[in-house]
Amino acid sequence: VSTHYLDYTDEIGNRDAEGYDRVRFDSQAAINIDDLDDSSDNYRNFITKNAYAGGSKISFDAYIPELSNGSSWFAVNWTTDVANGDIYACTQGKGAYKGVDASHIGWQHYEVDIATADGNNYYIYITGACSEWGAPLLIDNVKITSNGVTVTDSFDTGLNTGLFNTGTAVSKHSTAVAGNQAMEIQMEYQHEAPVTVITDKTYQGGKVTFEAFVPKEITGGTGWWGVAPTTNSNVDIYAIASGYSLNDPAKQGQWAQYEMTIPDDGQSYYLAIGGATGPNSDWAGKQLLIDNFKIYDTNGNLVEEDNFNHSLLDGIFRISETGKNHANGQTISTPVKLYDRTTKYTDATGRNDINRMKMTSDGVNLYALVETANDIQGFGQANCMSLFISTGNVGGCWNQYEYVVNRDSSMAQDGKVIVEKYAGGAWKTVGTATYCLSGNTMQLAIPLETIGCDQVCDLEFKWADNYSEEDIYSFYTKGDTAPYGRLNYVFEYKINDGYAAINVDNINDRWSDGDKNHINFVTANKYPGGSVISFDALYPTGGTWWRVSYTTDITNANIWNDPYFYMQNDSQRDSWSNYTITLPQGDDSYYIYICGAIGEWGGNQLLIDNFMIEEPSGKVTKETFNAGYGIFNVSEANYNDQATVEWKTKESASAEQSNQSAELHFLNFDGGAGRWDFITADAYPTGTRFVFDAFIPTGTNNSWWGALTTNTPSTTSIYDCAASG
Repeated sequence: VSTHYLDYTDEIGNRDAEGYDRVRFDSQAAINIDDLDDSSDNYRNFITKNAYAGGSKISFDAYIPELSNGSSWFAVNWTTDVANGDIYACTQGKGAYKGVDASHIGWQHYEVDIATADGNNYYIYITGACSEWGAPLLIDNVKITSNGVTVTDSFDTGLNTGLFNTGTAVSKHSTAVAGNQAMEIQMEYQHEAPVTVITDKTYQGGKVTFEAFVPKEITGGTGWWGVAPTTNSNVDIYAIASGYSLNDPAKQGQWAQYEMTIPDDGQSYYLAIGGATGPNSDWAGKQLLIDNFKIYDTNGNLVEEDNFNHSLLDGIFRISETGKNHANGQTISTPVKLYDRTTKYTDATGRNDINRMKMTSDGVNLYALVETANDIQGFGQANCMSLFISTGNVGGCWNQYEYVVNRDSSMAQDGKVIVEKYAGGAWKTVGTATYCLSGNTMQLAIPLETIGCDQVCDLEFKWADNYSEEDIYSFYTKGDTAPYGRLNYVFEYKINDGYAAINVDNINDRWSDGDKNHINFVTANKYPGGSVISFDALYPTGGTWWRVSYTTDITNANIWNDPYFYMQNDSQRDSWSNYTITLPQGDDSYYIYICGAIGEWGGNQLLIDNFMIEEPSGKVTKETFNAGYGIFNVSEANYNDQATVEWKTKESASAEQSNQSAELHFLNFDGGAGRWDFITADAYPTGTRFVFDAFIPTGTNNSWWGALTTNTPSTTSIYDCAASG
């Protein structure tokens, strides 16, 4: 997965000799006034999220459509209580009424003072006359100034991402807008006569306004430029220099506004643009940019304008298609072209291109692997290859995520990265995860218990690199994420609810030479004196005594001689119960093992689960048996090859219990008439067919068994089946 960033502009149509036509999208809030009525909370379809001080000012642009009723109204209202408003508040002195008719169609600018500076704070909302519009009212470029602070909302990033909360009567409306282009004149290659850029038409009196960008490098007299009125369409470029130069060093290096007067003497004038030409002028290699060229008459009315957002050929200028290289006299093409003024936002934070991920679990750890296109860069810094996890657990979260692994890789040490949980408005360390970084690959082993998934592992996750922690939308705009933006991958893993089942009858009573002559259920490591041990156990009916023993030397272990905690408690039989013991205080460390009365349990098993050891230092070791025996060394058979310890899951135990059979011990059956050990509780009609499975054990040669039907069980014996069953 890799991220491609979209420019704010997009190319459309075909390229002409002048360049590209460009388009962008400007968005507005479209309020369907006809859907507003005076019921309940309809006034809250377009209302500010925050309240503003009385005396604040709101300004905005509104597009008034052609109205179905010919005329109507809308209003800017305010209320101190967001739960108590009225679409007609403007008639009660709590709003500003705005009547509209055919003369208002199109974009209009509005400014409204909110109440008075009365010490109250007001929510601002817009309503109107329902059933009178026939088309939405468009709102754009909102600006609210309160207590000297101005906030704005252009709705380009969404309806509810800015100042307002919106309802079902409001939708997003987008308009394609031509890109912001300018005319670029390669001054070095202008024709001296006639001028390269001149208007097609003539004008009598008035003025010209426009924007121009003059590079800072253009200094001195040889870098002059100007706009000149001329009655001659074939004017020499140097005629512009005489009295019409617009050199102004204070305006160089920036877009600046310029103005000139068209003579009002009864003559008609072309408008020519030009400047110093040739390789010896200060313009060598530099361009003059012109934009928003407007021509007004003597009454101040706009007559013509050219913003160059389309082809140069469609504007008000006649432009020479060729220029001249004054150094060698050769003709060149297109000395004038379009220049794209549109602001382009570029981003260079794309560092690690994520292209493959894997995730799995063994019931103890969550294992995550990520690969990038090239070697991973930036490890040792914040926000480098972080794994965000959403578990759905109750509690706080950061934009949906409860956990993050490796948020700050500068904190990695000893092969561990930090696991954090979001709580109380901040990330807090809850544990560590083992990591391995090699070339373009990083792997993590995250304890399921650390992220609250040791019982159920059903999560969503995202890898992110070089993002901005303060801005969730940087998942769209910075670095790389997988998956993109606010999307997540889903991972589900079925956790085995396991436990250890000890056949106490068969356990070894000591440790001696030989592969199976071991203590059958003992910790792999020693634990210091004073450690607190707690675990769950199911002590069945039929079992006798059992113990938790401990020893400093496992190779000399003996269940009859080692110190122990006697665990038998008849009141806790046949149900899972919790047991807690504490190892003796002191400097010694101990192996811990479980044993019991060999041969006295009648085949019953002692079940052990959730074994936890808390050392005096505070270190906790826990074994849930969800992925096997974990912290225990287990010998599953004794020296006679009899089963001693089994790993089971509650699911497998349930399956065993649900798939059971009746076991008939014929050796002990009563063969007398009327004395039946295995007979149906009810009688069935003649002709009934019955089917069953049977398992015939070995060692039954020269014997027999059978199934018998009888309607007089009190007088029938089992031996009748030998003849008729």
